Amino acid sequence: MTESNKVKIEPFLRNDQYNFLKRQVKIILQAHAATQDQGVLDATRISAVEKVLELLPPLTDEQKQFVLNAAAISESLHAERYLFEGREYVIPFPELSDSDIRALFPKAKKINIPELKKADAKRMTYMSWNDIRSERKYIIFPHRRGMTGWSGSFKPMARKGICAVCHGHTNIGLFMAVVKSGRETYTSRGNYICQSSETCNDTISSLQHINDFIETLNKF
Repeated sequence: MTESNKVKIEPFLRNDQYNFLKRQVKIILQAHAATQDQGVLDATRISAVEKVLELLPPLTDEQKQFVLNAAAISESLHAERYLFEGREYVIPFPELSDSDIRALFPKAKKINIPELKKADAKRMTYMSWNDIRSERKYIIFPHRRGMTGWSGSFKPMARKGICAVCHGHTNIGLFMAVVKSGRETYTSRGNYICQSSETCNDTISSLQHINDFIETLNKF
């Protein structure tokens, strides 16, 4: 099939799903580095590909074939090319204007919004930035109710730890948001999360932990 006749593959991976695919590719490469036993290699390849397919909704033939192609990877250069192509199939984070962002934080009197448009939307599960001057962190995530924003105090820690959002071992800080705990009462809730949202977005491989984190903030 020529390039002009090649079927275009529409984006079908969320950023976290791409990161999970990347992990499985790494497992395949590690297996090749550790053994030459064909039975072990075949089992590893099949398991890795099946785990990715189980995460995804029904795919087109072309989308499924791309995932299956991971099983043929045996060298680092091949893996790099495969993952570079795979990034093209990631669904980008929705584009938000400054006014869209401000509308998500109606109680904030002043928000210092950085130049977020330079960020790669295909590498984002959530949008976030730190306002160093006010010592606050802002988080935007498409939760069950749609695009939603949370803000809270953020205190960087001097040690590494487990991030509640991506579960990676990274430089973390304590995020605390003031939330409703009753009809007329408020409390502070939060957890330790990555200092760098870029690092977090490159690590997150499931929505489970970020959903749990958001549910904690929303819990009455």
